[in-house]
Amino acid sequence: MAPLVLVTDSTSDIPAAVAEEYGILVARARYAFHEHAFTDGDQAALGLYGRMDGGGEAPAPFGTPETAFKELFQRALNAGQSPVCIVSPFDVNPSFTTALAAMLSIDDVDMKVVNAGVASAGLCSLLVTLSHGIRAGWDRQQLLDAVDELGPQCDSLFVPRNVDWLERSGRLGLVEEKFGELDGALPIVRVGTRIIGVAQADDHASAIAAAAMRAGARLAHGKDVVVTITHAVNEGLAAKALAAVEANWNVTRAITTELSATIGTQLGPGTVGIGIAPAPAPSQ
Repeated sequence: MAPLVLVTDSTSDIPAAVAEEYGILVARARYAFHEHAFTDGDQAALGLYGRMDGGGEAPAPFGTPETAFKELFQRALNAGQSPVCIVSPFDVNPSFTTALAAMLSIDDVDMKVVNAGVASAGLCSLLVTLSHGIRAGWDRQQLLDAVDELGPQCDSLFVPRNVDWLERSGRLGLVEEKFGELDGALPIVRVGTRIIGVAQADDHASAIAAAAMRAGARLAHGKDVVVTITHAVNEGLAAKALAAVEANWNVTRAITTELSATIGTQLGPGTVGIGIAPAPAPSQ
């Protein structure tokens, strides 16, 4: 059987160094300001979020193109590998659809595109855990079973700096569905197939503490986790978020990275996210 290789897209927020460490192939999403289109990684996060802060303008997210997935699938196949693409359908990011179309455009190839059910930082953490299973010798069915088992235990929670960009992007209504108008409170939101509200807090410190606790609430057993902290140019609050996670859970691997444009343009500059997945078993 051909060796497995994971494929994802850049909305998973997996850093390039971590993707290289585990041999994960990453298709890049795109976004555009009025006069110029970018691929994730073309410009530093400071440029993206600095422009949003300075000019009040958010770029339009275009998702990950079919051609980007197809190129990576073909690269893996040419190298004698069996690609398994793990993404999360997101209501403004058609990654699952474009990845599936790319797969179907390649004739006579048995491969999989899988919905992980978790996005961004949580998906990054899950990919790391799955990579350890591949290193331990999992076959494809074992990998798919692990996604089914571990995906529902993962979470991806975010604390925005304020609600301005949620309102501009039309997401505030979904966030307020759970608890009504925020009336000055700060929301904690979950990013999965949608952006939804899960709680509210009076300030950033209490919001981060609550998000750190809630992010591991889905774990079936134990407290060993892989954590990914992602942020939109807010390193100070990101460090506090990691410390809050470490106060609640046994962190076996910690990753800090920058929030990609697709989700960041809706949550806004200063946002911090916490993604948790069950840690690999000791045998992995």
